Amino acid sequence: YKVCTIGDAYVVVNEPRTQLLDKYSDCESVFVMGKYMLHTIARIREEVNHEGLDMRIGLHVGRFVGGVIGTKRLRFDVWGEDVLIGNNVESHGIAGQICVSQSAREVLQEKVRDLEFTFNQDISLKTGRIVRTYVCTPAGHRTFNDSMLLT
Repeated sequence: YKVCTIGDAYVVVNEPRTQLLDKYSDCESVFVMGKYMLHTIARIREEVNHEGLDMRIGLHVGRFVGGVIGTKRLRFDVWGEDVLIGNNVESHGIAGQICVSQSAREVLQEKVRDLEFTFNQDISLKTGRIVRTYVCTPAGHRTFNDSMLLT
């Protein structure tokens, strides 16, 4: 579910609900969406012959509070430390790659086979908390190519 954009970031949550049902499948669904987004941007980059066209994907697993805001122009938005962590994971990521937090890494390792996680960096939050991030790639490869993206 697309929530909003923050600057150039596209904020997505998977089926917001009041109680956790299956964080493994939820995380996998957003991960697969990220792979499709990378595939799409690569295809468009070729079609329009624009070498600099790329995107970063950031993935985090956590909690948030959501609601409708506004009086004339209503919109749904989400708030919470985990929303900020997700935004930071994306902004500290690498173009053309899927960057994940430690919590997303732990979930993906349980659900998705044949992935490698290479340390990217530690992000210091204003609260003093440190979030470790990783670049996620298919085992034995530097990035997802077309055949790996769509499986």
